[in-house]
Amino acid sequence: MRVRVRFLSYLRDMIGVNASVLEVNRQCTLGELVELMMDKWPILRKIDLRGEGPIIVLLNNRTASPNTPVNDDDDEVTVIPPATGG
Repeated sequence: MRVRVRFLSYLRDMIGVNASVLEVNRQCTLGELVELMMDKWPILRKIDLRGEGPIIVLLNNRTASPNTPVNDDDDEVTVIPPATGG
């Protein structure tokens, strides 16, 4: 299965691409896919460690829980940097 991953804002510069496709051998959950993304792009793990808060992950442009199945080649994951400001 192929899942399209898009990076928004400054994550594009940190990752080095606007979008990518992850190959997944089986149906997985959004949480499992996030772990695969963090293995492929370790900088995503470091963002939360700097105190900025967790990255925001959308599935097909909607919020979803980590237990939500990702099970279609047409699924798209959008990764947004932590919301900051005051």
